This record gives sequence, structure tokens and C-alpha cells, in this order.
Amino acid sequence: MFEDASYLEKPPPDVWEDRPWERPGAIRRDCQVHRGGLIYLLGAGSFLLGLGAIFAGGTTALMGLPLGLVACTLGRRDLREMSAGLMDPAGRIWTATGKQLGFVGIGFNLFWGIIWGILWAVAYFPRY
Repeated sequence: MFEDASYLEKPPPDVWEDRPWERPGAIRRDCQVHRGGLIYLLGAGSFLLGLGAIFAGGTTALMGLPLGLVACTLGRRDLREMSAGLMDPAGRIWTATGKQLGFVGIGFNLFWGIIWGILWAVAYFPRY
């Protein structure tokens, strides 16, 4: 009656070891969610605060510098995880753009913070 029991046999290794998430272009379904929007927001905030430091006497540079550092650090880490397949690569463009804005924001914040610091030092410290 049940002469052919081939359906009970284990399939060959090439069939049961084939994992769809390891195929080229596929991602794992259990990977981390990307934080592209957050990193973009941090980078853009740092950039805008760096531009605002031109007019605000450098005070916004104190807030923009940490935002830029966080955006660059998180962006670098997330892009590395996306390349390794551990994070959803759908946010790669947002993450890379936020990281770039963070770098530019760090530059603006440092530059205008130093310029305004020198101007304040010259204006408020007495000269003997």
C-alpha cells in the first residue's frame, strides 16, 4: 500500500540549505529597522544650527556640534550594518545624506564657534 515512501526522506543538502535571505539582493526578514530618518534629522539639525551660528554669536554651535557627532557616528555604524546585511538597506540614502550633513554641520559649528569665541575673547577681556 505505501511502497513509495520517498516523501519521508530528507531532501538533498542543496535544497534544504538554500536560504532565500542569502540570495543576492535579498535581505533577512529579522534584520534591524533602519534609522535613516533619525540620522537625517540629526544631520540636518547640526547643519542648520551651524548656519545659525553665523548670526547667533556662536551659541547654536554648542548645540549643533553634538548633533553632528551623533549623526556621523550613527550613520557610519548603520551604513556598515546595512552593508553586512544586518540592517534594512531601504534607508541607505537617508542615512548617507544625514551622515554627510552631520560632517558639514561639524565643520560649520567648529568654524563659527571658534570665530565667535575669538571675537568674544577680544571684545570682553581687558587689554593691559
